[in-house]
Amino acid sequence: MDDYASIPPGTRRREQSGIIGRSGLDEIDSGDPELAGKPVDEQGYLDSQDRFIRQGRRTVWFDGDRRVKYREDLWFGGKRHGVQVNWPKDGTKSGEVPFVDGRLHGEVRHWHQDGLPSLSAWYRHGRQDGPRIEWYANGRKGFEASYADDQAHGPLRAWYEDGSPKEESQLSEGRYEGLARVWGPQSRKADELNYKAGKLHGVVIRHARDGRVLSKAAYRDGVLVAPSLDVRTVGIGEFLKLMEDGAVLTQKSRSTFRSIWREDAWSEMFGPPHQGAGTYRWSYTCLDGVLELTNRPVLEGDEQEGQIWVSVYGGSD
Repeated sequence: MDDYASIPPGTRRREQSGIIGRSGLDEIDSGDPELAGKPVDEQGYLDSQDRFIRQGRRTVWFDGDRRVKYREDLWFGGKRHGVQVNWPKDGTKSGEVPFVDGRLHGEVRHWHQDGLPSLSAWYRHGRQDGPRIEWYANGRKGFEASYADDQAHGPLRAWYEDGSPKEESQLSEGRYEGLARVWGPQSRKADELNYKAGKLHGVVIRHARDGRVLSKAAYRDGVLVAPSLDVRTVGIGEFLKLMEDGAVLTQKSRSTFRSIWREDAWSEMFGPPHQGAGTYRWSYTCLDGVLELTNRPVLEGDEQEGQIWVSVYGGSD
């Protein structure tokens, strides 16, 4: 059916041309700032108050000569209704986006410039629902997951551009659940993180790029409760050093700690290197004091790389 021909009774058909202004961008169009300033031809009708309502075809062009299309979409009663098609300037199709009654509905597809797929994602009444797959320009898969009611649900897998694994995890209603395995670039072994209802819960093990263990910790409902040692054996004034191989060295006092490790700033503990910035501190209680574990960035190759310092406050020299 020709939507442009089926305008409501008592209205007047209208075809118009112009330039898209920023004030004329709706919520969907505003996500593409390059639309503003482009020539447009559109069909529709004038309602009883002489307002233009889009109905039929809208074509957006790259230039005023109207030789190369930028976008073409279909409208009904002022809402997108049909497949929106996008092109780069070379004329190869870059995307198809289906709408029903103004909302995403069906398979959204995008392509790289050479025609290889870059995205396939399914929507239902405006919400992501079904498989979503993303590909790199080299054709390798970069991301794969399933969605239900706009939330990731089920297995999630991600890869780096060279095909090496990046993440393997399980989600339930958008929240991580169970074991998640995460690899850094060129890492031999994945970090292992356990989740419950989207919060860290259980043992968390982080590895160096060469596969060595950098740190181990235990969480309960998102709160750190223990490093990889029995905190009940830690007394006030004791200091512990957890090495990359998992060995634990204990110092009995601050003075011994300072003399052996030549570290005066005993209140600042060294943690595993990470990509973030700043200092992160976790605290929790044991039987006879408060343990403070501080995690701060360490340069790769630093003699402190992979070390975790744990101190129990409250003791004396």
